[in-house]
Amino acid sequence: MIDQGVLILAGALCMVLIVADGLRRRRKSHKNELAEEAAAAPALSQKVLTSDHPEQQPIDAEVELMPEPAVHREERGKSLSAGCHIGPATTVHGHLIARESVIIKGCILGAVLAENQRVHLASGAHVTASIKGGQVTIDGKVEGDIHATQRLALLQKADVLGNVTTVRFDCLSGAKLHGRVMADSEVG
Repeated sequence: MIDQGVLILAGALCMVLIVADGLRRRRKSHKNELAEEAAAAPALSQKVLTSDHPEQQPIDAEVELMPEPAVHREERGKSLSAGCHIGPATTVHGHLIARESVIIKGCILGAVLAENQRVHLASGAHVTASIKGGQVTIDGKVEGDIHATQRLALLQKADVLGNVTTVRFDCLSGAKLHGRVMADSEVG
């Protein structure tokens, strides 16, 4: 007859193997998503009209929409493993300064400063002040100016009351923008 200790040890070993396999699959999936993003980046194209101000030019964007980065795929079952998450039941009074990606599902009454980082404002979220980030995706309501140093995407439920400045601009049907769109040509 097999000793109970041996059975317990075998069970524990099986659990360790299952957890290790899950971690391996997660890492592999994340690497595949990053490879997809890198392959899709050259597909983005746009036309920029010149104006009197060389540093800020109005955009006449004809863009082929780039797939959303992994950080913004959370509604499809993927979530960001590192970064700042503001939940739907959370209200922040004051400035949010982040040196990591930010996902906002709640309300922020103050500026969001995440230079060179991804900022995602989910559907139903609200920001009353300015937003500054690298790749900014808006699907909620913003009352203030937005400055995206790399890319700005307004999704279907976006409602922006303010001016936007960016290098690349994507806007889906249904998004609302009450303000000006300016190209930031100084960002490299």
